[in-house]
Amino acid sequence: MSYIRPQPGSPMSPGGYDSDGSSSSRTSRPSRRQYAEYGSPHHRRNSSRLGMPQIPGPPAEEEEEEVEEKHAHLEPGLAVSPHLPDVRAVFSIHDQPQVYVSWARRSSLVDLGLRGEHTSHLKESDGSEVRWSRSCAPDSNLRKTDPPSEEGSLIYDTAEAMDMCQNPYMLDLHGLTVEKHGPASHPLPHTSLLPLFSLAKTSINSDILITPVDQFANKIGYDPVWKRKTDSRMVWRGSTTGISWMDKNTPWIKAHRFRLHRFAQNDSTEMISFNVPDIGSEAGPLKMQKEEGTVRDIAQFFYDMKLAGSPLQCNETDGTCEDMAWVVVTGSAKDGNGWSARFRRLMTTNSVVLKTGMFTEWFQAHIVPWFHYIPTRLDYSDLPMILSFLRGSPEAPDQGFDEVAQAIAQNGKCFVQRMFRVEDLQAYMFRLFLEYARLVAPTDEGVDFVITPDAEAEAE
Repeated sequence: MSYIRPQPGSPMSPGGYDSDGSSSSRTSRPSRRQYAEYGSPHHRRNSSRLGMPQIPGPPAEEEEEEVEEKHAHLEPGLAVSPHLPDVRAVFSIHDQPQVYVSWARRSSLVDLGLRGEHTSHLKESDGSEVRWSRSCAPDSNLRKTDPPSEEGSLIYDTAEAMDMCQNPYMLDLHGLTVEKHGPASHPLPHTSLLPLFSLAKTSINSDILITPVDQFANKIGYDPVWKRKTDSRMVWRGSTTGISWMDKNTPWIKAHRFRLHRFAQNDSTEMISFNVPDIGSEAGPLKMQKEEGTVRDIAQFFYDMKLAGSPLQCNETDGTCEDMAWVVVTGSAKDGNGWSARFRRLMTTNSVVLKTGMFTEWFQAHIVPWFHYIPTRLDYSDLPMILSFLRGSPEAPDQGFDEVAQAIAQNGKCFVQRMFRVEDLQAYMFRLFLEYARLVAPTDEGVDFVITPDAEAEAE
Protein backbone atom coordinates (compact mmCIF):
# COMPACT_ATOMS: atom_id res chain seq x y z
CA MET A 1 0.00 0.00 0.00
CA SER A 2 1.34 3.43 -0.88
CA TYR A 3 0.33 6.57 0.92
CA ILE A 4 0.66 9.93 -0.79
CA ARG A 5 0.45 13.07 1.28
CA PRO A 6 0.17 16.31 -0.73
CA GLN A 7 2.36 19.08 0.62
CA PRO A 8 1.49 22.79 0.59
CA GLY A 9 2.16 23.94 -2.94
CA SER A 10 0.99 20.76 -4.69
CA PRO A 11 -2.08 20.83 -6.95
CA MET A 12 -4.21 19.08 -4.31
CA SER A 13 -3.16 21.49 -1.59
CA PRO A 14 -2.03 24.81 -3.06
CA GLY A 15 -0.98 26.66 0.04
CA GLY A 16 -0.55 26.68 3.77
CA TYR A 17 0.27 28.72 6.81
CA ASP A 18 3.55 29.40 8.49
CA SER A 19 4.25 27.30 11.55
CA ASP A 20 3.11 30.05 13.92
CA GLY A 21 -0.12 30.62 11.99
CA SER A 22 0.51 34.36 11.83
CA SER A 23 1.15 34.82 8.13
CA SER A 24 -1.34 34.75 5.29
CA SER A 25 1.23 34.39 2.56
CA ARG A 26 1.25 31.18 0.57
CA THR A 27 4.17 28.86 0.67
CA SER A 28 6.32 28.85 -2.43
CA ARG A 29 5.66 26.08 -4.93
CA PRO A 30 8.35 23.39 -4.63
CA SER A 31 10.46 22.47 -7.63
CA ARG A 32 8.94 19.00 -7.65
CA ARG A 33 5.88 17.48 -6.04
CA GLN A 34 6.64 16.14 -2.60
CA TYR A 35 5.16 12.90 -1.36
CA ALA A 36 5.45 10.59 1.58
CA GLU A 37 5.22 6.94 0.54
CA TYR A 38 4.69 4.04 2.89
CA GLY A 39 3.94 0.36 2.71
CA SER A 40 5.62 -3.00 2.73
CA PRO A 41 9.16 -3.31 1.25
CA HIS A 42 7.60 -5.01 -1.77
CA HIS A 43 5.29 -2.05 -2.33
CA ARG A 44 8.15 0.43 -1.96
CA ARG A 45 10.28 -1.45 -4.49
CA ASN A 46 7.43 -1.35 -6.99
CA SER A 47 6.51 2.28 -6.45
CA SER A 48 7.94 3.24 -9.85
CA ARG A 49 5.23 1.35 -11.67
CA LEU A 50 2.63 3.36 -9.77
CA GLY A 51 4.08 6.54 -11.23
CA MET A 52 5.31 7.90 -7.91
CA PRO A 53 8.46 9.91 -7.30
CA GLN A 54 11.01 8.94 -4.71
CA ILE A 55 10.64 10.16 -1.13
CA PRO A 56 12.56 13.40 -0.57
CA GLY A 57 14.37 13.37 2.74
CA PRO A 58 13.92 16.19 5.25
CA PRO A 59 16.17 19.12 4.33
CA ALA A 60 17.42 19.60 7.87
CA GLU A 61 17.84 17.39 10.92
CA GLU A 62 15.77 19.70 13.12
CA GLU A 63 12.73 19.13 10.86
CA GLU A 64 12.52 15.37 11.46
CA GLU A 65 10.25 15.73 14.49
CA GLU A 66 7.92 18.02 12.56
CA VAL A 67 7.76 15.56 9.66
CA GLU A 68 6.95 12.68 12.01
CA GLU A 69 4.16 14.74 13.60
CA LYS A 70 2.62 15.57 10.22
CA HIS A 71 2.71 11.88 9.21
CA ALA A 72 1.14 10.70 12.49
CA HIS A 73 -2.33 10.26 10.96
CA LEU A 74 -0.92 7.55 8.67
CA GLU A 75 0.07 5.24 11.53
CA PRO A 76 -3.13 3.11 11.71
CA GLY A 77 -2.81 2.31 8.01
CA LEU A 78 0.86 1.40 8.24
CA ALA A 79 0.12 -1.57 10.51
CA VAL A 80 -2.24 -3.15 7.97
CA SER A 81 -0.57 -2.04 4.74
CA PRO A 82 1.32 -5.34 4.18
CA HIS A 83 -2.06 -7.09 3.86
CA LEU A 84 -3.37 -4.70 1.20
CA PRO A 85 -2.83 -4.66 -2.57
CA ASP A 86 -0.96 -1.80 -4.21
CA VAL A 87 -3.18 1.27 -4.27
CA ARG A 88 -2.68 5.01 -4.17
CA ALA A 89 -4.23 6.99 -1.33
CA VAL A 90 -4.01 10.78 -1.25
CA PHE A 91 -4.18 12.35 2.22
CA SER A 92 -5.02 15.94 3.01
CA ILE A 93 -2.69 17.64 5.49
CA HIS A 94 -5.45 20.00 6.65
CA ASP A 95 -7.94 19.74 9.50
CA GLN A 96 -10.84 20.88 7.31
CA PRO A 97 -12.66 18.97 4.57
CA GLN A 98 -12.11 19.96 0.94
CA VAL A 99 -14.59 18.11 -1.31
CA TYR A 100 -17.96 19.83 -1.87
CA VAL A 101 -19.91 17.91 -4.52
CA SER A 102 -23.34 19.23 -5.48
CA TRP A 103 -26.42 17.43 -4.20
CA ALA A 104 -27.56 16.68 -7.75
CA ARG A 105 -24.26 15.07 -8.72
CA ARG A 106 -23.90 13.19 -5.47
CA SER A 107 -27.45 11.79 -5.48
CA SER A 108 -27.05 10.75 -9.13
CA LEU A 109 -23.89 8.79 -8.31
CA VAL A 110 -25.55 7.14 -5.30
CA ASP A 111 -28.53 6.09 -7.42
CA LEU A 112 -26.20 4.59 -10.03
CA GLY A 113 -24.29 2.71 -7.36
CA LEU A 114 -27.46 1.27 -5.87
CA ARG A 115 -28.38 -0.06 -9.32
CA GLY A 116 -24.92 -1.49 -9.85
CA GLU A 117 -24.19 0.88 -12.72
CA HIS A 118 -21.34 3.29 -13.50
CA THR A 119 -21.38 6.93 -14.47
CA SER A 120 -20.48 7.93 -18.01
CA HIS A 121 -19.69 11.53 -17.01
CA LEU A 122 -16.05 11.14 -16.04
CA LYS A 123 -14.82 14.63 -16.91
CA GLU A 124 -16.22 16.81 -14.15
CA SER A 125 -15.51 20.51 -13.98
CA ASP A 126 -13.78 21.40 -10.73
CA GLY A 127 -14.39 24.73 -9.02
CA SER A 128 -13.41 26.22 -5.69
CA GLU A 129 -16.34 28.48 -4.85
CA VAL A 130 -18.42 26.84 -2.12
CA ARG A 131 -22.17 27.50 -1.92
CA TRP A 132 -23.69 25.60 1.00
CA SER A 133 -27.16 25.33 -0.54
CA ARG A 134 -25.66 23.69 -3.64
CA SER A 135 -24.77 20.61 -1.58
CA CYS A 136 -28.18 20.34 0.09
CA ALA A 137 -31.33 18.58 -1.15
CA PRO A 138 -34.05 20.78 -2.73
CA ASP A 139 -36.47 19.99 0.11
CA SER A 140 -33.93 20.63 2.91
CA ASN A 141 -34.53 23.34 5.51
CA LEU A 142 -31.58 25.35 4.18
CA ARG A 143 -33.42 25.87 0.90
CA LYS A 144 -36.72 26.83 2.53
CA THR A 145 -37.68 30.48 2.88
CA ASP A 146 -38.97 29.98 6.42
CA PRO A 147 -37.12 27.05 8.04
CA PRO A 148 -38.39 25.71 11.40
CA SER A 149 -36.59 26.66 14.61
CA GLU A 150 -35.89 24.38 17.59
CA GLU A 151 -33.99 26.81 19.81
CA GLY A 152 -33.54 25.52 23.36
CA SER A 153 -34.65 21.97 22.53
CA LEU A 154 -32.54 18.92 23.39
CA ILE A 155 -30.86 16.87 20.69
CA TYR A 156 -32.49 13.51 19.99
CA ASP A 157 -30.82 12.74 16.63
CA THR A 158 -27.14 13.67 16.54
CA ALA A 159 -26.75 13.02 12.81
CA GLU A 160 -29.59 15.38 11.99
CA ALA A 161 -28.45 17.90 14.59
CA MET A 162 -25.02 18.16 12.88
CA ASP A 163 -26.53 18.46 9.40
CA MET A 164 -26.32 22.09 8.25
CA CYS A 165 -28.84 21.37 5.49
CA GLN A 166 -31.49 20.63 8.12
CA ASN A 167 -30.20 23.26 10.57
CA PRO A 168 -29.44 26.42 8.59
CA TYR A 169 -28.97 28.39 11.83
CA MET A 170 -25.56 26.72 12.10
CA LEU A 171 -24.14 28.61 9.11
CA ASP A 172 -23.64 31.76 11.18
CA LEU A 173 -22.31 29.93 14.24
CA HIS A 174 -19.40 27.70 13.17
CA GLY A 175 -15.91 28.65 12.09
CA LEU A 176 -16.05 26.43 9.00
CA THR A 177 -19.15 28.14 7.63
CA VAL A 178 -18.57 31.79 8.60
CA GLU A 179 -15.33 31.98 6.64
CA LYS A 180 -15.37 32.29 2.86
CA HIS A 181 -14.26 29.27 0.83
CA GLY A 182 -12.87 30.10 -2.59
CA PRO A 183 -9.77 30.11 -4.80
CA ALA A 184 -7.66 31.81 -2.11
CA SER A 185 -8.78 29.49 0.71
CA HIS A 186 -6.56 27.19 2.71
CA PRO A 187 -7.28 24.39 2.10
CA LEU A 188 -8.50 24.80 -1.47
CA PRO A 189 -12.08 23.49 -1.91
CA HIS A 190 -12.99 21.15 -4.77
CA THR A 191 -16.48 20.83 -6.26
CA SER A 192 -15.68 17.69 -8.24
CA LEU A 193 -15.52 14.21 -6.75
CA LEU A 194 -11.92 13.51 -5.72
CA PRO A 195 -10.74 10.46 -3.72
CA LEU A 196 -9.25 12.56 -0.95
CA PHE A 197 -8.68 11.06 2.52
CA SER A 198 -9.35 13.72 5.16
CA LEU A 199 -9.36 14.04 8.93
CA ALA A 200 -12.74 15.76 9.07
CA LYS A 201 -15.95 16.09 7.09
CA THR A 202 -19.48 17.37 7.52
CA SER A 203 -22.73 15.88 6.27
CA ILE A 204 -22.33 17.64 2.90
CA ASN A 205 -18.68 16.75 2.24
CA SER A 206 -17.53 13.87 0.07
CA ASP A 207 -14.06 13.47 1.58
CA ILE A 208 -13.12 9.95 2.69
CA LEU A 209 -12.93 10.02 6.48
CA ILE A 210 -9.82 8.67 8.20
CA THR A 211 -8.76 8.38 11.84
CA PRO A 212 -6.52 10.99 13.48
CA VAL A 213 -4.13 9.40 15.96
CA ASP A 214 -2.60 12.37 17.76
CA GLN A 215 -5.33 12.05 20.41
CA PHE A 216 -3.36 9.17 21.90
CA ALA A 217 -0.45 11.49 22.72
CA ASN A 218 -2.55 13.63 25.08
CA LYS A 219 -1.87 12.79 28.73
CA ILE A 220 -4.68 12.90 31.26
CA GLY A 221 -2.75 14.33 34.19
CA TYR A 222 -4.17 14.45 37.70
CA ASP A 223 -7.83 13.45 37.67
CA PRO A 224 -9.62 13.14 41.04
CA VAL A 225 -12.31 10.52 41.53
CA TRP A 226 -15.89 11.69 41.12
CA LYS A 227 -16.61 12.25 44.83
CA ARG A 228 -13.55 14.45 45.28
CA LYS A 229 -14.47 16.88 42.51
CA THR A 230 -15.77 19.95 44.30
CA ASP A 231 -16.53 22.17 41.29
CA SER A 232 -19.53 21.06 39.25
CA ARG A 233 -19.35 23.80 36.63
CA MET A 234 -18.89 23.11 32.95
CA VAL A 235 -15.17 23.55 32.23
CA TRP A 236 -13.52 24.40 28.91
CA ARG A 237 -10.24 25.91 27.80
CA GLY A 238 -9.27 26.35 24.17
CA SER A 239 -7.03 28.28 21.82
CA THR A 240 -8.22 30.98 19.43
CA THR A 241 -8.62 28.63 16.49
CA GLY A 242 -11.69 27.27 14.71
CA ILE A 243 -11.15 29.22 11.47
CA SER A 244 -8.25 28.54 9.13
CA TRP A 245 -7.42 32.26 8.76
CA MET A 246 -8.89 35.37 10.40
CA ASP A 247 -8.74 38.95 9.16
CA LYS A 248 -10.96 42.05 8.92
CA ASN A 249 -12.95 40.50 6.08
CA THR A 250 -13.85 37.39 8.11
CA PRO A 251 -16.61 37.53 10.79
CA TRP A 252 -14.48 35.42 13.14
CA ILE A 253 -16.31 36.69 16.22
CA LYS A 254 -19.26 34.50 15.12
CA ALA A 255 -17.18 31.30 15.22
CA HIS A 256 -18.07 28.66 17.79
CA ARG A 257 -15.03 29.09 20.07
CA PHE A 258 -15.31 32.86 20.36
CA ARG A 259 -19.07 32.61 20.94
CA LEU A 260 -18.56 30.04 23.69
CA HIS A 261 -16.03 32.30 25.40
CA ARG A 262 -18.36 35.31 25.26
CA PHE A 263 -21.36 33.17 26.21
CA ALA A 264 -19.68 32.11 29.46
CA GLN A 265 -18.16 35.54 30.20
CA ASN A 266 -21.38 37.48 29.67
CA ASP A 267 -21.95 39.84 32.64
CA SER A 268 -25.29 41.22 31.48
CA THR A 269 -27.97 41.85 34.12
CA GLU A 270 -30.74 41.03 31.66
CA MET A 271 -33.24 38.50 32.99
CA ILE A 272 -33.65 35.21 31.14
CA SER A 273 -35.60 32.02 31.84
CA PHE A 274 -34.79 28.36 31.28
CA ASN A 275 -36.27 24.96 32.12
CA VAL A 276 -35.20 23.04 35.23
CA PRO A 277 -36.39 19.67 36.61
CA ASP A 278 -39.46 19.86 38.87
CA ILE A 279 -38.30 17.49 41.61
CA GLY A 280 -41.31 18.19 43.79
CA SER A 281 -43.87 17.23 41.15
CA GLU A 282 -46.19 14.27 41.45
CA ALA A 283 -45.09 10.73 40.64
CA GLY A 284 -44.75 9.89 36.98
CA PRO A 285 -42.66 11.26 34.11
CA LEU A 286 -40.27 14.04 35.09
CA LYS A 287 -41.74 17.47 34.54
CA MET A 288 -39.96 20.75 33.96
CA GLN A 289 -40.57 24.21 35.35
CA LYS A 290 -39.31 27.68 34.53
CA GLU A 291 -36.59 29.43 36.48
CA GLU A 292 -35.39 32.99 35.99
CA GLY A 293 -32.12 34.73 36.66
CA THR A 294 -29.72 37.28 35.27
CA VAL A 295 -27.41 36.27 32.46
CA ARG A 296 -24.40 37.00 34.69
CA ASP A 297 -25.60 34.92 37.65
CA ILE A 298 -26.51 31.96 35.46
CA ALA A 299 -23.16 32.07 33.65
CA GLN A 300 -21.20 32.26 36.90
CA PHE A 301 -23.15 29.34 38.38
CA PHE A 302 -22.88 26.99 35.40
CA TYR A 303 -19.71 27.83 33.46
CA ASP A 304 -15.95 28.03 33.78
CA MET A 305 -15.13 28.43 30.09
CA LYS A 306 -12.48 30.67 28.55
CA LEU A 307 -10.21 31.09 25.60
CA ALA A 308 -6.55 30.76 26.47
CA GLY A 309 -3.21 31.65 24.95
CA SER A 310 -2.13 34.20 22.37
CA PRO A 311 -4.09 34.93 19.16
CA LEU A 312 -3.48 32.34 16.42
CA GLN A 313 -4.16 32.14 12.69
CA CYS A 314 -4.85 35.87 12.42
CA ASN A 315 -3.66 38.89 10.45
CA GLU A 316 -1.41 41.13 12.51
CA THR A 317 -1.18 43.84 9.86
CA ASP A 318 -4.88 44.77 9.79
CA GLY A 319 -5.29 44.60 13.60
CA THR A 320 -7.22 41.32 13.75
CA CYS A 321 -4.78 39.72 16.20
CA GLU A 322 -5.10 42.76 18.48
CA ASP A 323 -8.89 42.53 18.36
CA MET A 324 -8.72 38.82 19.20
CA ALA A 325 -6.47 39.52 22.18
CA TRP A 326 -9.02 42.05 23.41
CA VAL A 327 -11.79 39.47 23.20
CA VAL A 328 -9.74 36.93 25.16
CA VAL A 329 -9.05 39.44 27.93
CA THR A 330 -12.43 41.17 28.19
CA GLY A 331 -14.95 38.71 26.75
CA SER A 332 -16.31 41.45 24.49
CA ALA A 333 -15.51 42.61 20.98
CA LYS A 334 -14.39 45.93 19.54
CA ASP A 335 -16.38 47.39 16.70
CA GLY A 336 -15.48 46.38 13.66
CA ASN A 337 -9.98 24.59 12.55
CA GLY A 338 -12.28 20.46 12.49
CA TRP A 339 -12.75 17.52 14.58
CA SER A 340 -12.04 17.56 18.33
CA ALA A 341 -8.47 16.60 19.19
CA ARG A 342 -9.24 16.36 22.92
CA PHE A 343 -12.43 14.29 22.86
CA ARG A 344 -10.78 10.96 23.55
CA ARG A 345 -8.67 12.32 26.41
CA LEU A 346 -11.69 13.99 28.00
CA MET A 347 -13.67 10.76 27.73
CA THR A 348 -10.98 8.93 29.71
CA THR A 349 -11.38 11.24 32.70
CA ASN A 350 -13.80 10.98 35.60
CA SER A 351 -16.02 13.64 34.06
CA VAL A 352 -19.15 13.73 31.94
CA VAL A 353 -18.34 15.14 28.49
CA LEU A 354 -20.57 17.55 26.58
CA LYS A 355 -19.89 17.75 22.83
CA THR A 356 -21.03 20.13 20.12
CA GLY A 357 -20.08 20.65 16.48
CA MET A 358 -20.88 19.67 12.92
CA PHE A 359 -18.01 17.31 12.05
CA THR A 360 -18.66 13.61 11.59
CA GLU A 361 -16.03 11.36 13.20
CA TRP A 362 -15.00 7.80 12.47
CA PHE A 363 -16.57 6.38 15.65
CA GLN A 364 -19.94 8.11 15.11
CA ALA A 365 -21.80 4.88 14.37
CA HIS A 366 -20.67 3.25 17.62
CA ILE A 367 -20.88 5.94 20.29
CA VAL A 368 -24.30 6.46 21.92
CA PRO A 369 -25.38 10.02 22.79
CA TRP A 370 -26.89 10.54 26.25
CA PHE A 371 -25.22 7.29 27.31
CA HIS A 372 -21.52 7.81 26.56
CA TYR A 373 -21.62 11.61 26.33
CA ILE A 374 -24.09 14.51 26.10
CA PRO A 375 -24.67 16.20 22.72
CA THR A 376 -25.38 19.94 22.76
CA ARG A 377 -26.65 22.45 20.24
CA LEU A 378 -24.25 24.73 18.42
CA ASP A 379 -26.10 27.82 19.65
CA TYR A 380 -25.59 26.66 23.29
CA SER A 381 -29.26 27.39 24.07
CA ASP A 382 -29.72 23.99 25.72
CA LEU A 383 -26.80 24.25 28.16
CA PRO A 384 -28.70 25.78 31.14
CA MET A 385 -31.37 23.06 30.97
CA ILE A 386 -28.81 20.24 30.65
CA LEU A 387 -26.62 21.49 33.47
CA SER A 388 -29.54 22.23 35.79
CA PHE A 389 -30.67 18.62 35.35
CA LEU A 390 -27.20 17.26 36.15
CA ARG A 391 -26.09 19.56 38.98
CA GLY A 392 -29.07 21.65 40.04
CA SER A 393 -29.88 25.29 39.38
CA PRO A 394 -29.04 28.58 41.13
CA GLU A 395 -32.36 28.43 43.02
CA ALA A 396 -32.16 24.69 43.72
CA PRO A 397 -28.44 23.71 43.69
CA ASP A 398 -29.06 20.41 45.51
CA GLN A 399 -31.74 19.08 43.18
CA GLY A 400 -29.61 17.81 40.33
CA PHE A 401 -29.21 14.21 39.21
CA ASP A 402 -25.56 13.78 40.07
CA GLU A 403 -25.75 9.99 39.83
CA VAL A 404 -26.86 10.27 36.19
CA ALA A 405 -23.87 12.46 35.37
CA GLN A 406 -21.54 10.01 37.09
CA ALA A 407 -23.03 7.07 35.17
CA ILE A 408 -22.58 8.84 31.81
CA ALA A 409 -18.99 9.67 32.74
CA GLN A 410 -18.29 6.01 33.54
CA ASN A 411 -19.97 4.86 30.33
CA GLY A 412 -17.82 7.24 28.31
CA LYS A 413 -14.70 5.97 30.00
CA CYS A 414 -15.66 2.38 29.17
CA PHE A 415 -16.28 3.34 25.54
CA VAL A 416 -12.71 4.61 25.21
CA GLN A 417 -11.28 1.52 26.88
CA ARG A 418 -13.25 -0.88 24.69
CA MET A 419 -13.89 0.87 21.36
CA PHE A 420 -11.45 3.80 21.05
CA ARG A 421 -8.15 1.92 21.17
CA VAL A 422 -5.35 1.88 18.62
CA GLU A 423 -6.63 -1.52 17.52
CA ASP A 424 -10.04 0.00 16.78
CA LEU A 425 -8.47 2.69 14.60
CA GLN A 426 -6.51 0.01 12.77
CA ALA A 427 -9.64 -2.06 12.20
CA TYR A 428 -11.46 0.97 10.80
CA MET A 429 -8.59 1.87 8.48
CA PHE A 430 -8.17 -1.76 7.38
CA ARG A 431 -11.81 -2.11 6.38
CA LEU A 432 -11.74 1.32 4.75
CA PHE A 433 -8.75 0.51 2.55
CA LEU A 434 -10.04 -2.96 1.67
CA GLU A 435 -13.18 -1.35 0.27
CA TYR A 436 -11.23 1.43 -1.42
CA ALA A 437 -8.82 -1.04 -3.02
CA ARG A 438 -11.80 -2.99 -4.34
CA LEU A 439 -13.36 0.17 -5.82
CA VAL A 440 -10.24 1.29 -7.68
CA ALA A 441 -9.08 -2.16 -8.78
CA PRO A 442 -9.03 -2.54 -12.60
CA THR A 443 -10.69 -5.98 -12.32
CA ASP A 444 -12.56 -8.01 -9.73
CA GLU A 445 -9.82 -10.61 -9.59
CA GLY A 446 -7.52 -10.76 -6.58
CA VAL A 447 -9.28 -8.06 -4.58
CA ASP A 448 -10.79 -10.33 -1.91
CA PHE A 449 -8.97 -10.40 1.40
CA VAL A 450 -8.27 -13.94 2.56
CA ILE A 451 -6.44 -14.61 5.80
CA THR A 452 -3.98 -17.46 5.46
CA PRO A 453 -2.44 -19.61 8.22
CA ASP A 454 0.94 -18.01 7.54
CA ALA A 455 -0.55 -14.52 7.93
CA GLU A 456 -2.29 -15.54 11.15
CA ALA A 457 0.95 -16.88 12.59
CA GLU A 458 2.80 -13.72 11.55
CA ALA A 459 0.13 -11.53 13.18
CA GLU A 460 0.46 -13.44 16.46
